[in-house]
Formats: sequence, C-alpha cells, structure tokens
Amino acid sequence: MNTSPDETAQKDTGIRGQGETILVLEDDQNVCSSIVAVLEGLGYRLLEAADVSTAMFLLEEEGSTVDLLLSDIALPGGVGGPELAARAKEQYPKLKLVFMSGYAAELYTGDKVPGFDETLLSKPFELADLVKAVQDALAT
Repeated sequence: MNTSPDETAQKDTGIRGQGETILVLEDDQNVCSSIVAVLEGLGYRLLEAADVSTAMFLLEEEGSTVDLLLSDIALPGGVGGPELAARAKEQYPKLKLVFMSGYAAELYTGDKVPGFDETLLSKPFELADLVKAVQDALAT
C-alpha cells in the first residue's frame, strides 16, 4: 500500500498542527503544491502566494491570523523572501519564519539567513525536515 506524503511526514513526526495558519511563498507551483498538501494533511490552514505582492496582499488581508511565513529566498520581481519577512515582522512581530532555498549552499554559510535566526531549509528537502522546521518554529 502506498502512503501519501502527508502520511509519511506524520509518521515521521507523530505531531499534527492545531489549525495554525501558514503562508507559503513559493514561485515553483509543483513545490508549493507539495508543501501545501503535506501541511494541510497535518492539520494546518494554508495560504499560497507565488510572488511577493500576493504575499503582502494576503498578509494585509489576514493580518495577525497568519502564524508562520514559509518563504523561498529567491523570488521573481526583485524583492526576495528575506526582504518581505523583514517587512512582515515589523507589522506582525509574533509572525514565525522558515526560509527555504535551492541556492542556500551557494548563498549562505550555515543554516541561517544573515540577519535572521530562523531556519533555512535547503531544497530539495525531506518532507519530514519541512514538518520539523514548521513545528519547531511554531513552538517558539
């Protein structure tokens, strides 16, 4: 019997979300869809944005109901995930962050984005690592 990605991630962690709202900012639709499927399957509420302007609109609409911003680093349009995260944290200081990048090893040394203490996931990442990063960020 085949298991779905969300079942695999749940087995690996044994923990489910409690309806927390996560905004996923990812320009690759396949990656975004996979992330959304896994996290929705674990009980989180998901919002999706493929670019910074959509993410800002969703943050303005949803306000303080967004618990976590899961953001790609490199995005089209000239403004990247860290810039958006810095703006969002000014407006919503309790907002949790997790970054992800396919270029993390080339751009940064270590597992952090300069100026941020939040987790940086290097793509491709295991679904269990994504779930752990989200759960750890929400627990702080």
